[in-house]
Amino acid sequence: MLKRDPLQTEPSDEILAARIAQRDVDALEKIYDRFASRVFTLAVMLSDCTEAERIVLQVFSRLWLEVDKFRFHGGAFQDWFLGLARAHILNRLVRDGRQTAQDRADAINRWLSEAASQTMKASEEIRQPGSRPQVWQALRDLTVEQRCVIVLASYGGYKQKEIAQLLNWSSSAVEQHIRLGLQELRDAIKPELVLERA
Repeated sequence: MLKRDPLQTEPSDEILAARIAQRDVDALEKIYDRFASRVFTLAVMLSDCTEAERIVLQVFSRLWLEVDKFRFHGGAFQDWFLGLARAHILNRLVRDGRQTAQDRADAINRWLSEAASQTMKASEEIRQPGSRPQVWQALRDLTVEQRCVIVLASYGGYKQKEIAQLLNWSSSAVEQHIRLGLQELRDAIKPELVLERA
């Protein structure tokens, strides 16, 4: 069954999920503390802050109601729960028709710009050169389509089929934009990596 590591001071996600199934509010609070920022990031990539906050509350409400389904998942709680969050976001933003695909693409670009500027600022503050700022710059230099699919796949963990639904594109178009975008990223970052090694 669920074993606890004697060296571990905090209960694992899986133990907390079992406690949530027994309606333990403290366990839900701990899971919220561990995952709320990740769920918020998944949501804010595709919407605004107000909508993202609403989605976070809805996802944790779903967790409270559907945690029993985790037992049948057979994997890590994190994988199951973030999959639940992505599915909820997909349903909320695509299927209810509140946003267009262009709205979601604009939100991704807004999120990317904010994340890039925070990373660049942090890099300047610690005065440590590295490849992260180059990655953000390389992402900004991609086409809008390539940038959107790579951000959703790499930072959001969305699958190609989900990205196709979010952006209202065919799966083959998503696959092509990911392939071309990753190639351009490799080409843009490769010279920086060679200089760092020298």
